[in-house]
Amino acid sequence: MQKTIFISILSGVEAKDILRTNIVEKLLERPDINVVLFLKSKERAELYQKEFGNPRIVFEVVSGYRAPVGNRFFEYLRFYLIRTRTLSLHKKIVFMDKRNYISFFASTLASLVLANSVTRALARFFDFYFVRDRNFEYWFEKYHPDLVFLANLFDTMEVGLLKEARRRSIATVGFINSWDKITSRGFIRLLPDKLVVPNATVKEEAIMFTGAKKKDILISGVPQYDNYVTGNISTREEFFKKSNLPDPSLPLIVFAPMGNMFGATHDWEMIDLMHQLVVGNAFIKKTALLVRFPPNDFTTLEELKKRPWLTYTLPGTRFATTRGMDWDMGFEELAYLRNTLHHCALLI
Repeated sequence: MQKTIFISILSGVEAKDILRTNIVEKLLERPDINVVLFLKSKERAELYQKEFGNPRIVFEVVSGYRAPVGNRFFEYLRFYLIRTRTLSLHKKIVFMDKRNYISFFASTLASLVLANSVTRALARFFDFYFVRDRNFEYWFEKYHPDLVFLANLFDTMEVGLLKEARRRSIATVGFINSWDKITSRGFIRLLPDKLVVPNATVKEEAIMFTGAKKKDILISGVPQYDNYVTGNISTREEFFKKSNLPDPSLPLIVFAPMGNMFGATHDWEMIDLMHQLVVGNAFIKKTALLVRFPPNDFTTLEELKKRPWLTYTLPGTRFATTRGMDWDMGFEELAYLRNTLHHCALLI
């Protein structure tokens, strides 16, 4: 009897964790399994269809998603339902920037009052029963899945997917795809049946801050990190040639700018400064410099044109017009990143 698994690929990190590993490949080794992948854009679906063409993989585009009435309230509320040092630090940073004493006091008080198990249980109850998300009904009726796997439980769309599965009593598995998500992204609005986490620290945080039970949590490691252990390493000569770098005998400094989204106004000043240090032989040894921009951000081309001497790489494919979650890195780009880390002497 055939079984169908729904998997969300609604963000770049999910693609790296699932499509850029052997997870789907392993699933399809079983002839009784079909996989339905949910994406945000048609362009992305077409790209993956060419790359992962398989009659038992279906790509569905979730376009025109409409958040249900009441969703915004619970998205706002979840940042006050847990108290972590990261979230407290974020409040302090906002206060230092805006100097709004009333807002800072109110947000701090809200966290003190609301961050408890009773309020969290009530929030989940009202969120599930009164915020009805019908965006995924069509696909559940079409495919009748046996399992739903979600790799970003903090995304509004995936909360809707999880709700639909829960209402139909379909088994669900969620994956915490980064070490900092639980302590920095607020309360998980709805828990899946099982939770997969990368390490023991995140497991303890999941028990403490999400209400997940110890027996329902599995430690898996970080799937995308397998690439750095099992992947091939090119020779230093090959890597330097591909990167348009000079003498491969030179130690390599790699600078990774913060990018435009975080308001890192000093990125270009840092690049210029490092260039001056390298060409001026300011280090103990003569060095080479490679600038690696973020894969999910857009670089100012005008600034690049001003620096014809700059050796850089612009990794990633972006499916949105602004920096965000809808991006991807192909296997060749991941291999280049692996080799970059292997051959560099210093990463900044």
